[in-house]
Amino acid sequence: MTATLGPPLGGFLVELSWRWIFFVNVPVGVLTLVASPLVLRKTAGTGAGIPDLFGALSLVLGVGALVWTLIELPVGGWSTTTVEVSAGGAGCALALTIWRSLHHPSPALDLAAVRLLPMWSSCLALLLFSAAHSAMLLGGVMLLTTVWGIGPAVAGLCLAPGPVVVVLVSLTLAGRLIGKAGVGLVAAIGALLYVVGIVIWLCTIGTVPDYFTDYFPAQLFTGAGVGLVMPSLSAVPAMALPYPRWGAGSALTNTARQLGMVLGTTVLTMIYHPGVDLAAIRRGWGFVAASAGTAALVAEILAFWWKPATDGSASAIAD
Repeated sequence: MTATLGPPLGGFLVELSWRWIFFVNVPVGVLTLVASPLVLRKTAGTGAGIPDLFGALSLVLGVGALVWTLIELPVGGWSTTTVEVSAGGAGCALALTIWRSLHHPSPALDLAAVRLLPMWSSCLALLLFSAAHSAMLLGGVMLLTTVWGIGPAVAGLCLAPGPVVVVLVSLTLAGRLIGKAGVGLVAAIGALLYVVGIVIWLCTIGTVPDYFTDYFPAQLFTGAGVGLVMPSLSAVPAMALPYPRWGAGSALTNTARQLGMVLGTTVLTMIYHPGVDLAAIRRGWGFVAASAGTAALVAEILAFWWKPATDGSASAIAD
């Protein structure tokens, strides 16, 4: 539901003021903080201690500095002080995160889990696919509003069919296919469907707006791809790790997804420099297709080399 309402609501808020896309998160966050103690069930601790908050902070700072470096790099190059300082800060912060994760009893990154084939491959595939997806979303907005000249509110409505397909596929098909074919194969199929959608745009879209003929059909493929990839790869921690480590495994997949979205948007910003036109949009789609295609290859590795336990136990830790 939220994925479906996001694009049209975002377009409406941008019509009012672009600042509202940030302000709207404040009441949502406050409502979440108030409702969480009433809705969430308290669970017993695992004895792992307090999570490494300093390691988590260094991870956030490292990723933020890395993104800033990538944004400033096309403008000033490596010789500018800003790029040198931000790149050095990113390296130090990320190195500190890894060091603390190796020594802390409850690390920000569970590096022991990362060494497992199902975990690193699913996280890598999720990072690549999320990079493609975030770049696709930004590219769609740029095409509709900048190249085709459609207003933000209408552009939001034009983007809504994709999330609708995501919801339908996730609820009706993803679970059944995962049970029959496994997470790796389903994720690979979803990523390939996503590439098909991008190729359709590359072959059909021009400077003259024709939404229903040129843009809409590909949304069926990209939406179906997301609806297959995200549920399948997100299910890996529960299938590969024992119950006490599900939280740490889910944190890894969520980190990979968020990092992929940040990097995808950042890379697309670099591709669009110094301006956005149809040629730049098409170059961005090339990046999207390459990233999603690589995610499909990684998911194939997961499908070929890893078979989850069929008795409900997570045996990957012992492998």
